[in-house]
Amino acid sequence: VRRWVRGGDLGVVLEARAAIMKDLPQVNGTWRVDPAVGGGGSMMDLGAHSADLLAYITGPIGRVSAMVSNRASSWEVEDTATCLMEGANGAHLLVSNSFKAVGGDMVLEVNGTGGYARIAGAGSRPSGFLMTVNRGEGVEEHDLEATELYGAQIDHFAACVEDGETPIVSGEDGRHNIAVIEAAYLSARTGAMQAVAA
Repeated sequence: VRRWVRGGDLGVVLEARAAIMKDLPQVNGTWRVDPAVGGGGSMMDLGAHSADLLAYITGPIGRVSAMVSNRASSWEVEDTATCLMEGANGAHLLVSNSFKAVGGDMVLEVNGTGGYARIAGAGSRPSGFLMTVNRGEGVEEHDLEATELYGAQIDHFAACVEDGETPIVSGEDGRHNIAVIEAAYLSARTGAMQAVAA
């Protein structure tokens, strides 16, 4: 999807969204709901991955407006978070996350003037994800096999250390992601859109 976006196959990106909706009923008393240990709730834990993915695909994020709430829990951290962002390129970006969404799913969608790409299905498809794409030549569907992500990350890290491979995600990418999440929490506290620190 990133190659299509960066290569212009989807035209000008108008909007992109990423959602991770989970039902984590056994989190009471764990690090996920302890702000001193986890740093936040669903925005910190799940939203960071969604925002990072959108920035990786569409480019840096410039401004953020966020809402966080405890709609289904009495935890010290939010169980649900939504973040509307503006990419530095002007694209509208949306991140939605929850720890309490029964039957939830993981979804990535990018919509442009020349087409769209949508990946969904981890929660409902035991084989993995379904990617639906239209790059102006009709709709294509592709089954994507589920990957054990932590193992892939460790393998890539080892290849960077042992073989000098260039990291897919840079330290600057990580710093930008933290700045986005910090801006989201500041927006949620103040009720105002926040610029992402450079």
